[in-house]
Amino acid sequence: MAKKQTQTQAQTQQAVAEPKGWKLFTNGRGVRTGEVKLSFPRLFELDPTAEFNKDKYSTSIIITEEEKEFLEKVVVKNTYYDAIKTYQKWGGAQPKNFQMPTFKLLSLEEKEMFYPASQGTYYSLIAKTTEKPQLVDLQTKPLQDKNELYSGVIVRLSLSAYPWAYGGKTGVSFSLGVVQKLADGQRIGGSPANDLSLFADTSDVEFSSFGGDPFAEGDPFAQPQQAQPQQSVASGSNDGDLLMPMPNVQQVRTQGSEVRTQAQPAPHTSTGDALPF
Repeated sequence: MAKKQTQTQAQTQQAVAEPKGWKLFTNGRGVRTGEVKLSFPRLFELDPTAEFNKDKYSTSIIITEEEKEFLEKVVVKNTYYDAIKTYQKWGGAQPKNFQMPTFKLLSLEEKEMFYPASQGTYYSLIAKTTEKPQLVDLQTKPLQDKNELYSGVIVRLSLSAYPWAYGGKTGVSFSLGVVQKLADGQRIGGSPANDLSLFADTSDVEFSSFGGDPFAEGDPFAQPQQAQPQQSVASGSNDGDLLMPMPNVQQVRTQGSEVRTQAQPAPHTSTGDALPF
């Protein structure tokens, strides 16, 4: 059975070639990527917003359509069939409510931020780990400055696929191992807010503007004009009602002239259960 499974994996790997610069792990369940870009990396400190109330280090990885296909049809597929045999929580059978890793298609605006000169299709993939990943430079020396890794930086990294079962659902996700910075890229979001070099040049500062008569443009201590109270959205008296924040609503006209508001459901996405292999 093991020999047959190995042959199946080899056939799959031949059918879907490794993307340029990528290297498949010998167990078939992980890769070292080629050049990719990061988005919203939280790699020097834990992400307190991680799902399942469990702190994690995380980043989104921007990949091409070819790289997405390789991850799905080789790495995820190998992990899926190996887990059926070895992962006890799947009970030795094809799992129910299976979820593929989420590959989010980048919009045209998002693609323009990361690869403005490319006509290709790009996706983002989230990878997480509970252990701090190894963050190194070209000489594999540890990175110390958290500003070295940002949205748009060029790296290569190691990803390992793993099976999971939680809350009646099953799936395969990716964990993060080593992140190696290869080069600086176009920073998405601008320079760091604490970059002191932005304040080194004072030639454009008009220091005289900080002096002069403080009352030249009116009394700075005058009481501001009181704003008119807004009408409350609550029914009943208009006086003294607390102004409450409005949800996402639309107006719905009922019989007669009364108009009421109806809350709109929040948008959501679903990965579905379909397997691409």
